[in-house]
Amino acid sequence: MKNQKIKFILAFLFFFISCEPNRYGENWTSGIDKIVLEAINTGKVAGISIGIAYGKNKTYYKGFGKVDLEFDVLTPDNAIYEIGSVTKQFTAAGILKLAEQGKIDMDADIRNYLKDYDTQGYFIPVKRLLDHTSGIKGYTEMPSARPLFVQDLPRDSLLALFEAHPFDFPPGEQMIYNNSAYFLAGLIIEEVTKQSYEYYVQENFFQPAGMVSSRYCSEKAIWKNRAHGYDTDDKTGEMIRKGFIMHWVPYAAGSLCSTVRDLVMWNQALHKGDIVSRSVYEEMITPGRLNDGTILRYAKGLSLVKVAGRKAIHHGGGINGFGSELIMDNE
Repeated sequence: MKNQKIKFILAFLFFFISCEPNRYGENWTSGIDKIVLEAINTGKVAGISIGIAYGKNKTYYKGFGKVDLEFDVLTPDNAIYEIGSVTKQFTAAGILKLAEQGKIDMDADIRNYLKDYDTQGYFIPVKRLLDHTSGIKGYTEMPSARPLFVQDLPRDSLLALFEAHPFDFPPGEQMIYNNSAYFLAGLIIEEVTKQSYEYYVQENFFQPAGMVSSRYCSEKAIWKNRAHGYDTDDKTGEMIRKGFIMHWVPYAAGSLCSTVRDLVMWNQALHKGDIVSRSVYEEMITPGRLNDGTILRYAKGLSLVKVAGRKAIHHGGGINGFGSELIMDNE
């Protein structure tokens, strides 16, 4: 989930690398330590966790800084973070898995599953929700939506707000990163399965992948090893508690919590075809297309980018007080 102005102060960084570390020299881990500690020493980052998978069955995990500044708690290797928009690949995988099972038609209008949703006369294929080409107004870009973020309200409150807003463009004509679309995708998963989004992800992805520390985030729950997020004061530049947000708001666009260990397991299982079929995975990493044939750099819950000159499969996540990066070498 992305907001217009978010300071990622307690940062969760995750790198998944498929090449041997010796290409970077013998002291590659000390190089990582140096980079991370430099970021923490700026005084604008409280803590960072790193997870790296490389070669065959080799992994590296390390926590830096602190997960709680007031109680001076060092970052454990298995710190639990809010992962923001990294959530989107789980939502996309869920939609595609259900489509493979014949429960969702990716080319069908979303009203086939959300019968009361007002599409303002547009035909919106389900697939347009996953590559940010639906044209639906993103609620994180709506000032009128922000007062709702801190209130305990029914999900329909937010849905009604962006449903009534004029579209940014006709479906398939452009691409604008869109949290509203993934909010709707979560509702479709619930409608089709008759299960909560939280339960569906837990049963179909977290449990099969062995992600024992991952869950739907909560603003109330107390979890061992849970990291606290921080922002900086606009005037003084000092670190302060992160801005509050109710977790019904990010929902299927950005409300999952996880650890670097769990996300390494997720990546390995996903890319090996252990969690979803190979055809579903290929669909997740196949770039979307606009109506005029323009090929996008975004697929479905994952983007295709270059990192340090190499092709990579990537998604970042930003939510109050936390930032995340999930990267896999694709060469």
